[in-house]
Amino acid sequence: MRIAVVGGGPGGLFFAAVGKKLEPHWHIDLWDRGPVGGRDGFGVVLPAGLLGDVGGTDGSSFSALEARMSCCSDIDIRVDDRQVTSHGHSFAAMGRRRLLDTLRERCATLGVTLHLNRDAASIEFLSESYDVVVAADGANSAVRKARADAFGTHLSWGCNRYIWLGTDREFRAFQFAFVRTPRGIVHLHGYPYGESASSIIVEIPRSLWEDVGLPDADWISDTFGAVLRGHRIVLGNSRWLDFATVANRTWRDGNIVLLGDAAHTTHYSVGSGTHLAMADARTLAYCLKEHGDISAGLADYETLRRRVVASAQQVARASQEWFENVADHWGQDIDEFAFGLLTRGVR
Repeated sequence: MRIAVVGGGPGGLFFAAVGKKLEPHWHIDLWDRGPVGGRDGFGVVLPAGLLGDVGGTDGSSFSALEARMSCCSDIDIRVDDRQVTSHGHSFAAMGRRRLLDTLRERCATLGVTLHLNRDAASIEFLSESYDVVVAADGANSAVRKARADAFGTHLSWGCNRYIWLGTDREFRAFQFAFVRTPRGIVHLHGYPYGESASSIIVEIPRSLWEDVGLPDADWISDTFGAVLRGHRIVLGNSRWLDFATVANRTWRDGNIVLLGDAAHTTHYSVGSGTHLAMADARTLAYCLKEHGDISAGLADYETLRRRVVASAQQVARASQEWFENVADHWGQDIDEFAFGLLTRGVR
């Protein structure tokens, strides 16, 4: 089987590694247009369920990832000058660059042909030249956009704006911080992913954006000083964004199949994007191996993963709406507020 993978994110790389390990005779070409070592993204959350999938699928990848992870079990929730800590949680995170480097090295070891810092050929050419084309090129997927009518793509936009940043403060717990400003409530999510390194996401109401314009790093440092404690903000290529939930009527068009954010997105407040993409990758590789017919394999993949994704998107919508309507909860006691935050996804 000849397989083309468009996109060198965690989903595309993990699919290529798992596929090549399952069937060494498969020829897999992967194109990644991003510059090697030039990626932003800071840290990504890797839930325990994902690590179990990786370990059961490819022990070498699991060992390499496990050695580079940061873990914590507490969540700090700060509302202005009030704070409460919730114990007994469990999550792991690691730098996005480290994750990609680890998966890229694994692909090279297994014999995947990597075309780095290069655009893939046209989707028409790939579809004609390969048995399967895996579109793993993210939420703004060029492959999906080229066949939007066939996939039945639908985008729904959030009410708030957000920016993904880094800081050189290594948090000891997952952070949620809420600050009331004259133009609305702003909030920060943060988590550690390495030595002296944490990711932070700042979310603001659109009304603040329209009234004030682009909040800069100094504004963020001042607003969330109690959390950052004078530590530096790392900007990278970060910019303020609108979140779009991606959904598609179907993930398949002939021998072309969508994977990860190209097929579906979940709000960043639930931290499941990387998890879902890599779980998609594992399922797709196994379905292609188990079915002698490619069309049947792709159909089975979509059937199995749609049920999981639908549940994740339902939880993510509830979480997104909670944050977009946080003012409704502002007058609550800190414990009541924290309980609502932790159960916002109805779980």
